[in-house]
Amino acid sequence: MNRPLTLLLLLIALTPYAWAEIQINGPLHVSEYTPFTLSTTLPSTDDFTSATLSLGGKALAIAYPSGQCILQPEGIGIISACYVVDTQPSTNAGLLLTLTHTGLASGTHGFTVSPQGSNEGSQTLEIEASAFANVEEIIANDDPASYNLPFFK
Repeated sequence: MNRPLTLLLLLIALTPYAWAEIQINGPLHVSEYTPFTLSTTLPSTDDFTSATLSLGGKALAIAYPSGQCILQPEGIGIISACYVVDTQPSTNAGLLLTLTHTGLASGTHGFTVSPQGSNEGSQTLEIEASAFANVEEIIANDDPASYNLPFFK
């Protein structure tokens, strides 16, 4: 193998987080007005100055490489928890932003993470919120004896 190719492969092997893509993890479907949690990987702390999590274009929270998560005015009242965890403390990568939302009205909602000071683009997660199925129908078709619990026998 020639020397330039070997050096390129070595460089790629030693910088696994340089091209790590931002990714939002969360449910794709939720019941309306039911709390849920989202998490997103953030770029290396050397590669961003802040990351904004928004819903429908309105900023809910801003995360910083220092580990701070600051709620924005649009997020107060609908965000019950917001924090940044360092999942790889021995490196400058591995920050995970976690946010708990108090619930959405029915419809499709887009959560977007936009890092500032980074060459990585924004990522969006679409979440569909819908009403519960007819509760009376669920109860009518439910058979507690099928749970195999002693107090239902």
